[in-house]
Amino acid sequence: LVLEPALGGTRHYTIRTALFSSTGSSAPLKSELVSFTIDRTPPPPPHISGIVDNARYQQAETFSLHAASGTIYYSLDKLTPFVSSGSLSSTKSTEYTKPVTIGKGEASARYRIHAYTLDAAGNRSLKTSEWTVYFDRGVVYVSPAGSDSNDGTSLEPIKTLGRALELAENRQRGTIFLAAGSYALNRSYRVTTGISILGDFDPKDWHQRTAPGKPSTTVSVTLPPSAPPAVPVFSIEGGGLSLENVALRDERGGQLVDLHTGALSVSNSTLESNSVNRAIVEAAGGTLSLDHVSFDNRGGGPDVSASGSTRVSANGSTFAAGDTSGDSVLVDLSDGTTASISNSLFRATAGLRTYSIRAVGA
Repeated sequence: LVLEPALGGTRHYTIRTALFSSTGSSAPLKSELVSFTIDRTPPPPPHISGIVDNARYQQAETFSLHAASGTIYYSLDKLTPFVSSGSLSSTKSTEYTKPVTIGKGEASARYRIHAYTLDAAGNRSLKTSEWTVYFDRGVVYVSPAGSDSNDGTSLEPIKTLGRALELAENRQRGTIFLAAGSYALNRSYRVTTGISILGDFDPKDWHQRTAPGKPSTTVSVTLPPSAPPAVPVFSIEGGGLSLENVALRDERGGQLVDLHTGALSVSNSTLESNSVNRAIVEAAGGTLSLDHVSFDNRGGGPDVSASGSTRVSANGSTFAAGDTSGDSVLVDLSDGTTASISNSLFRATAGLRTYSIRAVGA
């Protein structure tokens, strides 16, 4: 005899058994009555307290799981920060017995919590609850609607990129999130540590909006014409600078980045200047990585100039320069530089000749 009510239902059964002395006997020698219930109703999923789904925290937080009945099981996955996919570690589902603290001592982290309920009858909640939380002690948030008197958290962003760079340098918060908007820089910056500037965020939830592979034109970082052209916006000396989804424009006709030693990584971004004699990016050493970067040097100077032991890699990028009365060079390589350039576009200018790549001793 198999009794199997439908999933989601509860059935009550009564079974009577009787023992007779012989076939045809009308009076049983012994009988028993058994009543029982088969419960196939799943319990409700658990809920959480102490943290909020998709929230961003600057310090460790403790969460608790709650259920009306049954036992709670949960798993905790540590994910790659700031990207939509990628897992660093995960745990198997284990019984929840006490509050859990996460994010302790971590500058940047992303966690995903899964939890379900199991009742005494062995039924599991149909829905597995899920929450994602971010820990971003190392992040400075910037928005045109912010204030430089704020601390630069996701709830209280600061207003200017200049103030964000100060916090990144002085408080070891090396990642800067820029909400969509326009930002002005009025001085140059020397990079000796690691700094990442990521643009095109929605300040409502701080999710990045630009699709991969498409240069952003929403966030603009601009130096005023009064700034000296010979001084680069960023001078990298042993540190690392990463630019992502940022349109960096120099209205002075100067140089944007000068790489001495260290690394420069630019992705999904636009770099523009109006320089005649200087390249937008000049490198005399270190590592230069370009992924889907759009260059435009309207003054006719090079987009990239690399010398020394610089290692250059470029993919899916566009190199262009403005009209000039003489020859123009888009990528100028010399003195032992090594370069790998793939899937990239070189736009000719209206000058006498345009050299897509000039390599002398490289």
